[in-house]
Amino acid sequence: MVKERWHIVLLLLFIPFFPIDLIGQERSREQEIEQIIESIRESAEDETESALVLEDLTHLAEQPLYINSASGADMEKLHFLNFSQIATIISYREKHGDILSSYELSSLPGFSPDIVKRISPFISFSQPQSGGRKYSRKGRSYLLLKGQRLFPESRGYKSASDSEPPKYPGTPERFYTRYHYEKPERWAAGFTAEKDAGEEFFTGDNASGFDFYSAFAAVYGKGVIRQINIGDYYVRTGQGLNYWSGMGAGKSADVLNTMKSGQGIRAYTSTDENRFFRGGAMTVGTGPFEMFLFFSDKNRDANQILEEPPVFTSLQTSGLHRTEGEQTDKLAMNERVYGGYAQLKAAHFRAGISYSRQQFSGEIQPSEELYKQYYFRGNTNQQAGIDYQVAFPSIQLFGEVAASENRALAGIQGIIWHPHPQIGVSAVYRNYSRAFHSFYGNAFGESSGVRNENGFYFGTEILLAPKLKLDFYADSYRFPWLRSYTSSPGSGTELFSQLTWSPLPDFECYLRGKTETRPDKVSNEVTTATDADETTTRLRLHTDWDMSESVTLRNRVECAEYRKGDETETGLLAFQDVVFHLSKLKTECWIRYAWYNTDGYNSRIYAYENDVLYHFSIPAFYGKGHRMYLNLKWAPDRVVTLYLKGGYSLRPGLATWGSGNDETAGDSRVDIRALLRIRW
Repeated sequence: MVKERWHIVLLLLFIPFFPIDLIGQERSREQEIEQIIESIRESAEDETESALVLEDLTHLAEQPLYINSASGADMEKLHFLNFSQIATIISYREKHGDILSSYELSSLPGFSPDIVKRISPFISFSQPQSGGRKYSRKGRSYLLLKGQRLFPESRGYKSASDSEPPKYPGTPERFYTRYHYEKPERWAAGFTAEKDAGEEFFTGDNASGFDFYSAFAAVYGKGVIRQINIGDYYVRTGQGLNYWSGMGAGKSADVLNTMKSGQGIRAYTSTDENRFFRGGAMTVGTGPFEMFLFFSDKNRDANQILEEPPVFTSLQTSGLHRTEGEQTDKLAMNERVYGGYAQLKAAHFRAGISYSRQQFSGEIQPSEELYKQYYFRGNTNQQAGIDYQVAFPSIQLFGEVAASENRALAGIQGIIWHPHPQIGVSAVYRNYSRAFHSFYGNAFGESSGVRNENGFYFGTEILLAPKLKLDFYADSYRFPWLRSYTSSPGSGTELFSQLTWSPLPDFECYLRGKTETRPDKVSNEVTTATDADETTTRLRLHTDWDMSESVTLRNRVECAEYRKGDETETGLLAFQDVVFHLSKLKTECWIRYAWYNTDGYNSRIYAYENDVLYHFSIPAFYGKGHRMYLNLKWAPDRVVTLYLKGGYSLRPGLATWGSGNDETAGDSRVDIRALLRIRW
C-alpha cells in the first residue's frame, strides 16, 4: 500500500474528532441529495440515470411533497420509496387519517428510521394554507443558463500545420440553456439546448446555434385521458427489461433498493442526444385500469458504412459532434418506435403487459468479432413483456419476463422481505439470454444492456443498535457468452459491506468494504488469448459532521488494490471538505482538497464532487496528484440563484495530460463552470 504522505491522510482523518461543541440540526437538503446521487452513480452507466432523480429531488427540496394527499405517482418521485411502502402510506391514510409527524411515519411497517430520515427533507405533514394552495395553482417558470470551460486548450483545438485545420472546429466552451414552465396538475412545457466543447456554435454545421435541441409539452387530466405528451419523453415500464429511462435500481449502498416502480411516460429534459423518444404519447385510464400508447420518430447517431442500401455497424451514444467522423455519424439513422403498455393497479398489486416495435432506416450489421455473434442484426425488432408487483405487510414480490423478435427471453424475479422491523432482506435472480435485444432496456444487473447475463443477488440491512446499521450484499453472476474484454464465457462475484454509525443527529460516519472478482482477457504475441480473474478491493472510511449551523466537515480516506495474475496495483485517496452555510449572506460554499496516489488506472478511485445545480461529476483519480475546488451558491432572493465552481488539478511531473485530441500540455488543469437560474 502507498506509504508516502501519511501525515496528510492522518490529518484529514482525525480533524472531525477534535472536541468542538455540537449543535444538533437536520442535514441540509443539498447534503441528502448529494449522498443519494453518489449512491446511484456507483452503479449508473450514463448521466441520464441520475438526471431524472436529481431533477425530482431538487424540485421536492424547494416544494416538499404533502404526504397526506400525494398520489402513488407523486410519491414515486421520491425514488427511494418502494411499491410496498407507498401502498402502506395510502392504506394507513385511508384507515387512520392524516399522518401527523415523522414519528408516526416511522411506526408504519417497512419504515425504518433511516428511510424516514432520508425522505424527511422532501415531504411535509402540514396542510398548506389557503393562500399557499392558491399560489401553488399558479404557473411557475425557470430559466437555466450554464457555461463551462477547461484550461489549457487541448490538442484538438490546434492545427497540426498551416495547411491542416484543427480536429475540433468549434470553441472549447460548453453552453447549456433550459426553460421550464409548469402549471401544477394542469400542464407543463419546456425546451433544452446544448453545445458540447469542441462543437461549432452559430457557425459551420451548427449555423442555427446549438448542436442539440429538445422540447416537450405535457397536459394532465383527471378523467379518462390522464396525460398527453408531445415532443420528447421517457418511457419506463416494469422492471426495465424492455424500456427504462432515468434512475434504475441497481447495486449500491442502498442494498434493498432492487425493485423498480415505473412511472410510465415522463417529459424528457436531459442532454443525452440519442436515448429518448420524440413524438407523442397518451395515457388513459379508468378505475384500476391504465394504459398508455406511444409513437416516436427521430434520427439518431450511427456509424454508417454503406449508403445504398444503408448499412450501419453500431449506434453511437456519446452525443459528441466535434471531429469529421463524429459529424458524419450525426443523425445518420432514422428510428421509429411505437408501442403500448397496459396495467391493472390496486393498492397492493400491479400487473402489466407491454408491446413495442422498432424500425431502423437501414440494416444494422455489427463487425464479425466473435463476442458480437449474438448482437442485433437487421432493421426491425419487436418486444413484449409481462410484469407484476405484489405487496404484503412484510413481503413484496416483483418480476418481469420479456421476449424480443428473435424469441430470445429475459427474466427477473425478486423479493424484499422485512422479517423484523430491524431487518430487511432482498433477493433477485435474473437470466438474460445472450441473444435478447433491448435497445432501451435498463434492468438490474452487472453490466449495461439487458443480455448475456444470469446471476443471483442477496442483500440485507440490519439495525444492530439504535445508532448502528449494517448493509451487506453478495452478487454472483455469469456471462453465458464471451464479452469484449473476455475470450470465453465466465463468471464473477461481488461482495459489499458497510457499517454506518450515527451517534448524534449531526454526526455520521461509515466504514465500507467492497471486493469484486471478474474475468478479463490475457493475451500476448506467443500464446492464444485466455482469461484470468481480476480482483479489485476497496476500503473507505467517511465522516460527515455538522459542527454548527454554519459549518460542515466531511472527510474520506479510501484505498484500493487491484490484482490480476502477477500484476498488482494499489492506490490511496484522501479528501477534506469544508462546507459553509452563510445564511446572512444568502451564500453556501463548498471547499475540497484531495490528495491521491495510485499505481495506475486499474487502481483508480472515484469521488463525488459537489457541483452546480443539475450537474454532477464523479471523476476517476489515478496516478499521483492533487485536486482542489471551490463551489459557490448565491441566492440573494427567490428569483435569482447563481452557482460558480472552479477546480484545480495537479499531477506533478507530467509533461502532458490525457491522450489523443483531448491531450493538454503541462501537469495541471483548471475547470470553470457557472450557472444562472431565474425563477418567476
